[in-house]
Amino acid sequence: MASFAPDAVLEGLVLCLAIWLAELLLAFVFPNARRLFLPRYGRRHRWAGAAYLLLLVLGVADLAARLAPPESSDPSPGSPPPVADRPSALFAWAPRVGLGSPPLASARASLAFDLALGVAGVVLALTAAFEFKDPHLERRVRNVASGPLDPDQTVTHEEMLEHAFYQGLNLAQIAFLHLAASSAASAGSFGAPSPGSPLSAPAARARALALLAVTAPWLLRGFFPINRFSHNYTRPGRDPRALTSRLYRLKKWQYVSLKHLLQHGLNVAVATHTGADAAALASLARSTAFRAYWLALNAAFVIEFFAQTLVKRGYARQASALRVNLALMLASTGLAVVGPIRIAYCVHHPSALGVARVFFSARLETLVPALGSIALNFARGPGRELANVASVFAAAVCADGGWPPGWIVSAIAASVVLARVEGAIRGYKGRTEAAIRGE
Repeated sequence: MASFAPDAVLEGLVLCLAIWLAELLLAFVFPNARRLFLPRYGRRHRWAGAAYLLLLVLGVADLAARLAPPESSDPSPGSPPPVADRPSALFAWAPRVGLGSPPLASARASLAFDLALGVAGVVLALTAAFEFKDPHLERRVRNVASGPLDPDQTVTHEEMLEHAFYQGLNLAQIAFLHLAASSAASAGSFGAPSPGSPLSAPAARARALALLAVTAPWLLRGFFPINRFSHNYTRPGRDPRALTSRLYRLKKWQYVSLKHLLQHGLNVAVATHTGADAAALASLARSTAFRAYWLALNAAFVIEFFAQTLVKRGYARQASALRVNLALMLASTGLAVVGPIRIAYCVHHPSALGVARVFFSARLETLVPALGSIALNFARGPGRELANVASVFAAAVCADGGWPPGWIVSAIAASVVLARVEGAIRGYKGRTEAAIRGE
């Protein structure tokens, strides 16, 4: 893992993201700003939305500055070398608009921004759920399935509660990744152990506890509403060749990839990897490639609902909303391949042009948890996230070979205990629901 320097694919995708955001603001937000943000009804949600859009603008500005070429190619003696990930002629315009240096370049600034983006996403979902609750309850909305892509669908109160849960998962993951980056930068628990020595016992405990903490929110999944993507393209009368059906299928597999490659698998890889490049992997959250992916992912979580609002209010046509969603889906998928998938799972960072080239150069020790998570999810079914993560953690520790003796057995024992805990929670939820139904 030599460096995090982005390639032409990353530069092109970030430029597409910048153009996408500019179109969203200029074509839909600014012309309707007064009607979107000033009415009293749902004011907290409206202001949260305005704040979220400002954060997206700041995030794109930071990426443009990171990718801008150095202002001088002949640095004076004694000056620091140019930042490695600023090679792009595509962003030569950035210094001319005041983006000569990234506004989020420092570790503290990037942490504060990422936490603010995560909190804003949770607040946005919760204010939508409760400020527009009554007319959006499932019993009052005649939806055939869930999802905001069809013009005859309405986002429900229950869908927004589910969305708030997933926004919370994003917040937990970025906090975990920044903790790992901070620890690696100070030669702490997430740094590489001394050559020829296993990971120290305190470092092993710290890594395992951090992984447990970032996965623990899944214990609450059963207490939030559950809406399945497949219902949007398998329901009777649905044309499987319709554009929205294809988009829902794409979203389904995006979700599977997000959950296993980019959440569970990535978290386990960061927590368990002890090779010479362990500190580089742990510093993932500070790389330009990851930050571009993270901004696009968070935007995708929000904009699909915002686009439906624009259509329902008559501020945009359905075709425009689908184009906005499709462009962001493709950009976020491309940035996931160029960013965290390439960085975490590939040996020499091959060009991301072609998924086959990425996985033919895959690293077994980091790819094991991602593939194990997918296999266990389909074998055991939902509601067993912590036990599954503990199981793939044991497999990753075995594949890594740098952990102290006994940790494989400890991880297997933890998976058994966590399976019982999750079973007890499922049982409690089932009894509670039966009592509510009067059974």
